[in-house]
Amino acid sequence: MLCLDGCRPGEALDRSLAALRTRLAAAPADEAAVTAAELARLARGRLARLAPDTPPIRPRTVRPCGT
Repeated sequence: MLCLDGCRPGEALDRSLAALRTRLAAAPADEAAVTAAELARLARGRLARLAPDTPPIRPRTVRPCGT
């Protein structure tokens, strides 16, 4: 998952490739955390488009399971 909200079309490919290079080198646990954060960012963007008059909320800090 990669959220490209706010990214100009001309920058999307470069941003995607950079993210892939970085994430391929990451440990599985790190990748899981990045994926969770990207999914949260995608969900917030979709909700903001569905309910544009709702004030934004501050995102929660992602913590590993069991902490």
